[in-house]
Amino acid sequence: MSDTALFTRLSSLSRFGHMSFGIALCAATLLAGLSAAPARAVDIIDLHNNTSSGVPAAPYTVGTPVTVTGVVTVAFGTFTYEYTDVWVQDDTGGIMIYNPGILYEFARGDSVTIDGEVAQYRGLTEVAMSSYTVHSSGAEVPDPLVVTCDDVEHAFLPDYSEPNEGRLVRINGVTWTGSWPSASGPITLHDDSGTCVLYIDMTTGIQEMTPPTGPFDVIGVVKQYAGYSPPYTDGYEIMPRSVDDFQLLPGPQILVGPIETNIQHDNVTIHVETGTETTILIEYGTTDTYELGTATDGVSGMVHDVVLTGLDAATIHHYRVTVEDAVGTSSTPDLLFCSGSAPACTGEILCLFNQSVDTEFATYQEAAGDQDFQAWIIEMIDACNYSLDIALYSFDLPDVADAIIAANARGVRVRFVYDNRETWQGEVTRLLYAGIFVIDDDYGNNSGDGLMHNKLWIFDALSPNPEDPWVVTGSWNLTTQGTYTDFQDVMAIQDQALANVCTFEFDEMWGSDIFLPNPDLAAFGTNKTDNTPKLFNVGGRELSMHFAPSDPWMGAMIDEVREADYHIYFCILSYTRYDLGNEIKDRYHNIPGFAVRGVFDSAESGNDYSEYHSMIGTGDYPWDPPADVWLDNETGTLHHKYMIIDVDQAASDPVIVTGSANWSTSAMTSNDENQVILHDGVIANQYLQEFAERYHAAGGTELEHSGAVEGEVDVAKSFQIGPNPAVHELQARFALGRAGVVTCDLYGPDGRLVSRLLNNDLTPGEYNVRWRPEGGQLLPSGAYFMKLTTPEGEVSKQVTIVR
Repeated sequence: MSDTALFTRLSSLSRFGHMSFGIALCAATLLAGLSAAPARAVDIIDLHNNTSSGVPAAPYTVGTPVTVTGVVTVAFGTFTYEYTDVWVQDDTGGIMIYNPGILYEFARGDSVTIDGEVAQYRGLTEVAMSSYTVHSSGAEVPDPLVVTCDDVEHAFLPDYSEPNEGRLVRINGVTWTGSWPSASGPITLHDDSGTCVLYIDMTTGIQEMTPPTGPFDVIGVVKQYAGYSPPYTDGYEIMPRSVDDFQLLPGPQILVGPIETNIQHDNVTIHVETGTETTILIEYGTTDTYELGTATDGVSGMVHDVVLTGLDAATIHHYRVTVEDAVGTSSTPDLLFCSGSAPACTGEILCLFNQSVDTEFATYQEAAGDQDFQAWIIEMIDACNYSLDIALYSFDLPDVADAIIAANARGVRVRFVYDNRETWQGEVTRLLYAGIFVIDDDYGNNSGDGLMHNKLWIFDALSPNPEDPWVVTGSWNLTTQGTYTDFQDVMAIQDQALANVCTFEFDEMWGSDIFLPNPDLAAFGTNKTDNTPKLFNVGGRELSMHFAPSDPWMGAMIDEVREADYHIYFCILSYTRYDLGNEIKDRYHNIPGFAVRGVFDSAESGNDYSEYHSMIGTGDYPWDPPADVWLDNETGTLHHKYMIIDVDQAASDPVIVTGSANWSTSAMTSNDENQVILHDGVIANQYLQEFAERYHAAGGTELEHSGAVEGEVDVAKSFQIGPNPAVHELQARFALGRAGVVTCDLYGPDGRLVSRLLNNDLTPGEYNVRWRPEGGQLLPSGAYFMKLTTPEGEVSKQVTIVR
């Protein structure tokens, strides 16, 4: 493979993928301590002159050999450990240095000369390094150039230059909106000049910090992440290097929340925890003018639960939280929630599978396997009376098209969005001929770079009857093969609030909230914004809905993985996200007896970047021991995208994750997708029945029926502790055969009680106990003991804690 080909291939995984890309911008100040530049070195700012399309202009076009000299502002390993991704600045500008094969650990403050050639990736000008010289270490890194959000957002200037691309910059007094990512992801910064994107790379550890709740200053490098083809004139972001690049301004900080904890049709409770004694005030309304008024809990404390009353059912609301302590006040940016559905809403959830399931694993009710999806969706369409919004990747089923056309003819408002390609779209033309408004993801002025990959149906969101709206999602593409040969799942949810929020997302793609689309406002892919509430109360169940690429759905999925206590099962078509793999691996290695079982589509064996290779113990990052994962061994494509967490474990919180999104970088960064996370043991068990059938057909043998432990239990054998040695966290697992009081205590090296982890009256079953030190303080190194006492006996085991 040529160097150019290798560069292209690796770069395609950048930013949110297996190889996270960084881009820097630095201040235009004279670099102290910099060795004299070689005569042949070019001024870095000269590499940021472009054509009108944002392509490097002569004399430094792509492929031109160049030499640059400067100080390293972003060190090796800041944004990735997999290849050289560092940032260098001279007294004129900054630039990203890239090489997939040379892994020299450049440190911040190194004075260097880099030889290479001009390269460009998605608008970002780079030097593809061929050789380097390190002159000295410890040079003073230039002070960041103070800029505004507008300066970053509009870094492409009228003269086609990008003087701030690659520079280290500082924006003062900003606030943020969006969702703070659990892994890699963007948020939006605000100052008096406007807005810009701040991108958080998971390698920096910033995702683990407590998000600022008041104004702050931030330092980072300016990168560009535009489309795959010219013009490269937008997509600018600031990327901080570590938590040290954030400077919080005076005022109280919110440590937990704000988050909705009790969603009802006419009131919602907002939970907030602060680091100091504070009072709290919440402004709220259906707009960001907060016209409904204010609410407070009337106390000074560190934990607040404020009830917002007088709400209309199933309505998106805006709110802002202000907390005040002796030092000052802090306010959140504008936030969103959706009130619950009207009481008449049933909250019914249906799960359908088009292939066989193993009902021997049914704990609550048998799953609906071998379903005719086409006949079922036609029944849904025929029952629709008010509105039908559809967003699909593939559509070539004539009978379904007939039903949609008939619905339109009887007065149902039909809107249809599809992927802009010719294959598997045979019935779209018929909809157009029938007078139905149809657009694709290339429509209007804000088309996307990725796929319209949704499989989203919204039935009767316009109905005045709360029991009418349904939302349908899952993996199903509407093709003959996708319907009758491939392996698919569908989840249908009767919920008025969810339907309204999904309609709001559909309106963003459509460009309007009426039947006629608006090409000026229609937005797809990265042109969409994170502007929908995430949490819902569906018939007493907690459900979240995320839309890609605007929402941090991968981070939400990783959050669920981090809470897994017993096992993770999955079926997946494409899985290349190493950050998700690392989190699953962490549970697998650190929790005694934790099980990871999965089935990949057979095509993943030929995908070098699939997590399948790592999980089976091969590739560059092998699991040891390997996980219990398999390639599917049945006719047809394994098209699922679901994960089951802690199913049939009453002591935990069973979760099912499903939707249209594969676990890939494109699903995060460019495709239009949707993902559901549902906390419900009944639904999770139905997916377990589907998983058991696929797992056993693929060759798996370790999956056994779940259920309560019966009879006496050997306490010593069932009691397991991990990791051992431990640093930040301990996990203890045990089985209980007889009901009774169970205690679990941690004792220090001196024999004194450190913490009582458990003191409960429990029924028979399997249990998992997690311990983390209070306040984030690490315990001294030494030999500790954990003591478990149950009705069947008592046992103590040693665990070593290291710092």
